[in-house]
Formats: sequence, structure tokens, C-alpha cells
Amino acid sequence: MPIVKAKSLKESYRHRAKSGNINELNGRGSSAYLTKFVAKNIVDQLPVKNGDYIVDIGCGDCSFFNELIQTGENFANCSLIGILPNIEELNVVQGHIGKASSIQLHLANITNLKLPFECADIVVMNSVLHGATQNIEQVKQVIENIWSIIKKNGLFYLGELPYVDEFQDRDYSPDSIFGWLLWTLRRKGIRTFFTSMAKVIRVFIFVRKT
Repeated sequence: MPIVKAKSLKESYRHRAKSGNINELNGRGSSAYLTKFVAKNIVDQLPVKNGDYIVDIGCGDCSFFNELIQTGENFANCSLIGILPNIEELNVVQGHIGKASSIQLHLANITNLKLPFECADIVVMNSVLHGATQNIEQVKQVIENIWSIIKKNGLFYLGELPYVDEFQDRDYSPDSIFGWLLWTLRRKGIRTFFTSMAKVIRVFIFVRKT
């Protein structure tokens, strides 16, 4: 697929959905083990009960729900609702989990979840808020929207890094592929560097107008 400069997090994930790699929808590239680690950590912290109505906003490839199901507990009566912002993501994830899955996917934005008032026992939003909002007013709007769908005595799990600038060490131009490759080599090692280099080479060999 061609190199595209996305104007927003939502747009970047719309393009990620076209990559053919389901792990791209988790924002961690080929590091599927990290996604599994995070999903298991969330499951271990949540007091999920059979029959709970659980919403995962920005559910990626549904790793959290799959981890929950694989715990062996009897969650057959739980309602598992995954929220995705793009139809491209939804179609890819639906194909990944299969039509027989107990997970229901909804197309919605974090500012308009399109869910009933006080319907959810648990709402999970992991690594979404910091990239999908631009200022404190938008953050407040999103939190208020989420709060409206949580039942009284319900639980909101917010997984973010509010005091960490994840881009502070990225000392290259956002338009520089060469700079990104050098940063990858310095920060992530030779194996990730060669994997990234292979992606770039494939892009330039197979690039086409869309």
C-alpha cells in the first residue's frame, strides 16, 4: 500500500485497516505480544461478572474481548460491544473474529457512541483518548459521553499515559522516511529496523495511485 500522511488518528486507522495486517489496528505494528500483554493486564484488573454489559471503545482487533473469553470463566451471558470509528476497520475486524463471534461490533465515534443511557456495567478505553482528542474541552466532552452510558456503580477503565510524551524522543521530521528508519534502528534494534526497511521497499516497488 502507498505511503499516506494521515491528518488524524481516525484517518490513520482507516488506512491501517487496508494493510492486511490485523495487528496494525492495535497501533503496535507487528508486536502482537505487546497487545496480548496489555489485554491480559486489563482482564486481570477488571471484576467482570457473568451477564455484564461490556463496551470496548476503540477495540482494535478485539484482543481484550478474546483474552476475556479465553480465561475459561463462564461469560456466555455477557454482552461484548466493540466500538470502531471506520467502516474499513469494522469490516476487517468482523472478518477476523467471524460472524459466529459473541462480540458485537458497532460503528461510532467517541463523541457519539450511539448506545443506550446507562447500559454498560464496564467501559474500557485503552490508548484512545490521548490521540483522538486535541484539547481539554474535547476530553471533557468524551468523558461526559462515556459517563452517560455507564450504569450506576459501573466501572470505567481508562488506559492512557497522560504524563508521558510518547513522541519526545522522535527527533526526525514526520515527513522523513529515512529519519524514521534511523530512529527505528537506534530505539528498537536491528531486527525491527530490517522489518521496517522491508516495508518501505515493498511500498516503493508496489506503489500505485489510489
